[in-house]
Amino acid sequence: MLKYIIILLFLFLAGTGTAFAQWFEAEGSAQIRNGDTPAARQEAIDDAMRQVMLESGSFITSSQNVRDGVISDDSFNIAASGNIRQYILLSEKKDGSFFKVKIRVFVDTVQNQCLGAAWKKTVMPVLFTYDSEQFQESMHGLQGINAEITKVVTRTISGFGGVISRSFYDKNLGIDPLRHAPDSKRLDTTLRQLARNFDTEYILTGVIRDLSRSRPDDGWLNRTFGDDIRQFGVSFYLFDGLTGELISGSDYRGAAEWKADYGRSGVQSREFWDSPYGQEVRKVLEKGTREAAQIVACRRPLARILKVDAATGSVLVNLGRQNNLKQGTRFFIDHRGMFTDKDGNLRFTSDRAKTPLKTVEVYDSAALLVPIGTANGNVQIDDIAQIE
Repeated sequence: MLKYIIILLFLFLAGTGTAFAQWFEAEGSAQIRNGDTPAARQEAIDDAMRQVMLESGSFITSSQNVRDGVISDDSFNIAASGNIRQYILLSEKKDGSFFKVKIRVFVDTVQNQCLGAAWKKTVMPVLFTYDSEQFQESMHGLQGINAEITKVVTRTISGFGGVISRSFYDKNLGIDPLRHAPDSKRLDTTLRQLARNFDTEYILTGVIRDLSRSRPDDGWLNRTFGDDIRQFGVSFYLFDGLTGELISGSDYRGAAEWKADYGRSGVQSREFWDSPYGQEVRKVLEKGTREAAQIVACRRPLARILKVDAATGSVLVNLGRQNNLKQGTRFFIDHRGMFTDKDGNLRFTSDRAKTPLKTVEVYDSAALLVPIGTANGNVQIDDIAQIE
């Protein structure tokens, strides 16, 4: 049956005359937490899929139903670009406290949607905020969870191969795009200045939307004597640090059993994070963080001009060896500008210079570019260099 499917796929691709498809193999692993092997197995598959994504230039997302820390739908949905044809689980095993898998994936690479996968980009998490002050005051046992959430996000994104994570910014900026529409210009300015100060390309933050509690609804006995069910809802927001513009925003939800003594132990305790609710929160956060990191990994990197030599036309940019930059990489210059439209919204303009540049020297976090041909005389500090 498998052979028959593969033959049909190749006939279809050959008929189009525009596609190129091949098999990729990858290994993935995940830690087994509190004996939850099914969850670790799915995380290991997700990890292997992300490795394929980065290698092949595909763009994929996973989807799983989780409740009370247990995966109820052990399936992997390939839904984003349609270029992942199928995957085969070659092997799986427990190895101490880890679960490891090996997969083979059939990928149609006719549409490269992950063009930036070869280069690492910098991301700085910013302290997550609450939906409102009133919401913060009624948390009952979850005081300080926004800081703990940001720590989980920072650890998760640090383990993603396509990005470089900065230490998280622990000041509450109150960033919430749903509430900042009338003051978007000031928010854009704040984000751009933050990115400049910490030399980061992207800013990742979020808003805690729901921590409500309710009684179980599956029978009188549970409603009377059962533990509460607590919700967890969070919005993730990814911003371009060079412009302050919002790149993506996604909402994630989960729910799990809640016992009163979880709150007494504190959200900083291992007891809280080992509880069904703590595990649920962690899974929701890890999913949101991985999907934001995947978006970053697939974007082409942009470099800020740090220094200009007017005599030679050479420039120093803030990308380097840590970003996987190599000698000979070609760039072009975007002269960036901004203006305020008639409605008071900040707009950005871009004018591409005619002469490309190439990398001649690469340092750890910077690189020297020289013009190919006649130098661009109007290159300025803070212009943008983009990989060709």
